[in-house]
Amino acid sequence: MQGALRSIALACLAIACLLPAGCSTTLQEQPIAGQAQSTVNLSPVAWNRPPGWRYTNTGARHTNYPGAKPWANHLKELSKGAFARDNPLPPGHVLAEAEARRQFASGAHAADRGGLAITWFGHASFLIRAHGLAILTDPIFSEKSGPAPFGIRRMAPVRPDPAIIDRLDAIIVSHADYDHMDRQTLIGLRKRFPDVLLIVPAGTAPIAASMGYGSGSILELPWYETRTLKDNRITAVSAVHGVRRLPWPINFSHWNGYRLDLGKHRLYFSGDTGAGDFFAEIRQRAGPADIALVPAGAWAPRDFEKPFHVNPREAMELAAAVGAKEAIAMHWGTFPLSQDKSIDQKKHFLAAGRAAGLKATVMRAGETRVWR
Repeated sequence: MQGALRSIALACLAIACLLPAGCSTTLQEQPIAGQAQSTVNLSPVAWNRPPGWRYTNTGARHTNYPGAKPWANHLKELSKGAFARDNPLPPGHVLAEAEARRQFASGAHAADRGGLAITWFGHASFLIRAHGLAILTDPIFSEKSGPAPFGIRRMAPVRPDPAIIDRLDAIIVSHADYDHMDRQTLIGLRKRFPDVLLIVPAGTAPIAASMGYGSGSILELPWYETRTLKDNRITAVSAVHGVRRLPWPINFSHWNGYRLDLGKHRLYFSGDTGAGDFFAEIRQRAGPADIALVPAGAWAPRDFEKPFHVNPREAMELAAAVGAKEAIAMHWGTFPLSQDKSIDQKKHFLAAGRAAGLKATVMRAGETRVWR
């Protein structure tokens, strides 16, 4: 009986919260009269939406969204924990804590001397340190992805212990899905770093405010708007995805990628995205990147996932389109979200990089890489 109740609860959770909502977006984006495009001082009260208002995808390559039966099958597998079974992590996937700490300290030393240091905490969570700035992307340090007490349990532990983070200037969130905008993690970071700036997509301020972030700490950044932080540029760029998060309506908030110009270091962080004609637009409107952080997981079965998540070949196409010579894998080897196994995620990402003539980098959980 308990197993049946658990399956029902997880299925309902997935339907309501955990999975991308692109399949239900049919309306065009509707502006609110008098609504400013971006402001630091946002009040949740000012962000009431007219009935039926929501964001939608434009320019998506794959628009054959799955119907009711494929969704039901996927939710059934998710609720049973099927994606976690027979899904071993690659050998050596997780660094020992002591080694992760040693590399983290070495990265701080390099960043202080003009270098770029990137630490992967798992999934889409990177600490990027360069040019006097420390930025954390899509942080999730919790054991489960989802609203407590439900959710999908992580396969790989967080490395290094996030308590090692000693300074944080900004957090960038790509979208409000639970595995990218984790409530427990963001509340903890706000308490540790009360002056941190939380940069989120348009429409996400009320969600951030519900986690205790004040209006002066939240910056909504619509596509192709740029903000300067300590002489560094952060630009929101386009993506194809969707958002489900209770109690907000489907696609109440938008979804971003980001271009970061940190001194001489130029990065692109894709967030979750499907393929689309925006690939080339990012470089044209936000400038080229040298390094692209792009997804390596959640791409199978392809007929179900392709409207929401690029596969490794498309990830390399995206990295090349923004001008990158190196693609770093993210969104893999952490949470069992789909049929593609962690070992296959790594293998196909590396193979796609070779086929595209790009350097494909697959980091270990807790690893810090440095670029001079």
